[in-house]
Amino acid sequence: MSKTQCHKKQSPALVARLQKNVVVSTMSRDLIFGSHRYGCLQFKNLYTDMGSQKLEMLLGHLRKDDKTGKILSVALGCLQQEVGTSTPVLETTYSLYCPLSTPSWMQALWRFFMR
Repeated sequence: MSKTQCHKKQSPALVARLQKNVVVSTMSRDLIFGSHRYGCLQFKNLYTDMGSQKLEMLLGHLRKDDKTGKILSVALGCLQQEVGTSTPVLETTYSLYCPLSTPSWMQALWRFFMR
């Protein structure tokens, strides 16, 4: 899901939770999603949470070198070939090279890295 789609899905629940905690719903999202360390509420952001879970899954399967890891490695190789650059694709500028690639799970992960 895109950042906008996640925001739309999360908004009703977030507003309800803020009201329950007697917090103004127009409060800056930086203060809502920021760390307790900085005096913020530390609510979970759906987009960030999903991106982090995708990254954990990718790294976990690549390290295990299991069947899913091999499939993900092939998907990453395909994305690399579609983009056609010698620089590792996840290190390249997403906005510049994304039109060259097919929409996929790996492309969504790449987009998450670049935000």
